[in-house]
Amino acid sequence: MKKYLTIAMTNAAEGREDDYNDWYEKQHVFDVLAIPGVKSAQRFRMSDLSRQQLGYRYMAVYEIETADITDIHKAIAERAGTPAMPRSDAVGADRMFLDYEVISPRITAQEAEAKRPKR
Repeated sequence: MKKYLTIAMTNAAEGREDDYNDWYEKQHVFDVLAIPGVKSAQRFRMSDLSRQQLGYRYMAVYEIETADITDIHKAIAERAGTPAMPRSDAVGADRMFLDYEVISPRITAQEAEAKRPKR
């Protein structure tokens, strides 16, 4: 099985920030996690101190394990707009989704310090 991080970049519809966050936290995240292979989800809001503004205020990162990432895409497409994954009009129309295949282990600062070459 390959491991992926899928990043979903979205915004709330104009004036619907509370509805958007409520739907995402109480409904959508659980619908996505019900798809076999989706292992975890975590949401982020862009800091007001960010030096770059990409046009998306919110990001969700999903950890996925699957032999073929297109299987996850197909499952989402099949469920989207159904009772298994209801949509919300509180989500802005412009969205971006990115899949990244994991190519190295996660290393903590503590692990790095222990393995850092001596200079």
